Amino acid sequence: MKTQLHFTEHWIPSDEGAGNCCIYLTENITSCSKLLVVLQNHVGSQPGIWSRSLCMDNGLNAGSMLPTLHKAASLGFGVAVLNPNANSYVNEEGKKCSILTSSNPTEHVLTCWDDIIYPQTSAEHIYLFGYGNGGTLAKDILLRQMAKDNVELNRIKGIATIETSKLLEIDDTDDVKEFLRTRCVNWDSNDAPANYQLCKTTKKLGATCLSAGPLPETTPNVAFSIQQSLDAAFRFFSFVATSDDKSKGNGKQASSNAANLSLQFHAAEAAAMSLSAVAASIPDDEAQAPPEKATLLTKIFSWRHKPGEEAVQYTGDGKSLGVKDFDLLKVVGKGAFGKVMLVRKKSPPSAGQIFAMKVLKKSVIAAKGQVEHTKSERDILFEVRHPFVVFLRFAFQSEEKLYLITDFYAGGSLFYHLRKSRCFSEVRARFYASELLLALSHLHSHEIIYRDLKLENVLMDGSGHVALTDFGLSKQNVKSNDAASTFCGTAEYIAPELLRGKRYGAAVDWWSFGILLYEMQAGRTPFYDKNRKIMFFNIMNSTPQFPLSFSEKACSVLRALLTVDPTKRLGNNIDDLKNHKFFSSINWDALFKKEVRPVYAPDVSNELDCKYVPKTYLRAEAKDSICQKPGKDEKLDFQEFTFMGETSAMSAAVNNGEE
Repeated sequence: MKTQLHFTEHWIPSDEGAGNCCIYLTENITSCSKLLVVLQNHVGSQPGIWSRSLCMDNGLNAGSMLPTLHKAASLGFGVAVLNPNANSYVNEEGKKCSILTSSNPTEHVLTCWDDIIYPQTSAEHIYLFGYGNGGTLAKDILLRQMAKDNVELNRIKGIATIETSKLLEIDDTDDVKEFLRTRCVNWDSNDAPANYQLCKTTKKLGATCLSAGPLPETTPNVAFSIQQSLDAAFRFFSFVATSDDKSKGNGKQASSNAANLSLQFHAAEAAAMSLSAVAASIPDDEAQAPPEKATLLTKIFSWRHKPGEEAVQYTGDGKSLGVKDFDLLKVVGKGAFGKVMLVRKKSPPSAGQIFAMKVLKKSVIAAKGQVEHTKSERDILFEVRHPFVVFLRFAFQSEEKLYLITDFYAGGSLFYHLRKSRCFSEVRARFYASELLLALSHLHSHEIIYRDLKLENVLMDGSGHVALTDFGLSKQNVKSNDAASTFCGTAEYIAPELLRGKRYGAAVDWWSFGILLYEMQAGRTPFYDKNRKIMFFNIMNSTPQFPLSFSEKACSVLRALLTVDPTKRLGNNIDDLKNHKFFSSINWDALFKKEVRPVYAPDVSNELDCKYVPKTYLRAEAKDSICQKPGKDEKLDFQEFTFMGETSAMSAAVNNGEE
């Protein structure tokens, strides 16, 4: 390690005498622009080794620091590898003695920091990387630096920890809490896909906690999490550096209080998986509805299941439907309330067909106060039959969960495709917009407003047609332009009337439609700013600026859609929108019947092809996990949730665009 990676030895307290210990610094420590301090802390640990047993069982790369050090070297880091557990020696008389200035792990790292590392390095970007209890040593360094000089603190830019069980203390100062909250990320092994936020542990640590993914069945050693999360940790360091450089370039002082870079990093990781930050989060499983809410829910829902009975739901002929009637093939999605699996139905009707099974945990739905929204989503999916809206095939429930079975859209989300292409041609954007226009118009004709139009909620089938999904924020029985008042939606797509606190109607969907159409052609939304207050100001007060690549027709329709006054916004009369010159090439009847050939066809080889599903999902095991049984006062029965499917004739009619 020393020769290959250009390390030199440094001794504490000196290289003379028996009572000392060694740390390792790369030769470029005095000249590097960024420095990585590597920390581990468990009895018997040695520099260069994360886990001796993991080395023995799975090889040197699995249990040693070599992958970490090679990664750091390839990215231009200087590196300091400390030796926190070298605290004593045996003298000539056979007596165990403490090493001077290294009598315990904390004293060791602070001595190294104060006397060797910080005085020698000129690095402007210093990052601390700790495994296990090494995370607490990283915090010790942070505390020491904060106590010395707030100006110097800016050189410690971020902390990454793996499997750290404790960081936050009750008596921590506000600036320490702020640094941990905004510039520290911990990774823990978890059954959740990699880089999903673990909200419960985040709350406990006072720092963002992400999943390192599940440990392999053959490797129960948690040190394997280092290998699983190593690339993500260095992406976090790079994200922090880039963000700080941007702040500096904008004339802003980079500091630990500038922004919550930890959560911004998680959002970026979620976006790379074609997810929102909320969707890529595991809620606090221990969260429960307040007692008064639990009592109210008990009154609202009667309980019909027998204890321990699995999803016993009946058709007119007495046949039941449950998870047992499906082969669980792959995990293809993850959300705030559960997961989505690719499944195959075992028995008639629809035997052998492939579907998507959305599994929702009742306890999480209740804890987040989303019972009515969830019931509304099911009702809308049951009511709406349209070629460009996801098709509900079955719905059933168990004591702990709700299950929605829809068609599987193998082409992925529009979010995925736009990020891959950066922007769509006007022809391609118009095709998707036209199909979405028909879907939104159909919803509005049924007095439903969608309220969450965004790329992530538009799915593509294997042929290239699109469909709206996720009706969790939708509202039914909207009969006027002032029938709703709830503030909801995704920030970049929110209409100005919501931001002004006014009541609103279906026109909010046409504003979001305009934002989406702009984004598809430009690769970004028109009013975006990383400062949300500025972005909201822009939405309410600015007019969109158009790239030179936009045609005159595109600019015209976007100006009309992005009209601040909802009463004057294009879309209130659907024929005015369909007859706009931007859509003059569209044959609406043929489009509705899916007779118009999609501009782009995804590369889908068969009905099981999941190439457009993020790999982090596919690595998860497809199983119906066991939940804790609800207590007698917590049982929730979503009445009339069950839906046993339609006749094949009706299904075919909808898919072929017949009403």
